[in-house]
Amino acid sequence: MQFGPAGPGFFAISSALVSSKSFDTIKVAATEFNSGIFVAGFEEFDGSTIEAFLVKIYKDDGAGGLMELKNGFNDLVMESLNVDRESARGDPRFFRYPDGTAGVLIERTGVFYKLEEILV
Repeated sequence: MQFGPAGPGFFAISSALVSSKSFDTIKVAATEFNSGIFVAGFEEFDGSTIEAFLVKIYKDDGAGGLMELKNGFNDLVMESLNVDRESARGDPRFFRYPDGTAGVLIERTGVFYKLEEILV
């Protein structure tokens, strides 16, 4: 997946993912190494160009609600390792679990997370 000038300015796409078990409207998803952002396409890929969108990421706040990860997956690194934003590069890598559901490995911390699409 390639995304262009509207993005963060430099790119290192780490992985792409398709998972109909975890995503209803997202057809293809990708992460970006440096910024930890989540980019998605909402059209079936037919070999031509599809538009990519930045996707907000949320996690369970521990009290039954949701907390937005404003710095993408890098917020998980800041939280786990108690580092500042400039040091929080996590290199998120998407993958599919054996049951077909979506996951992400935060390479820097070694922590695996399950993903699901929610509409907010």
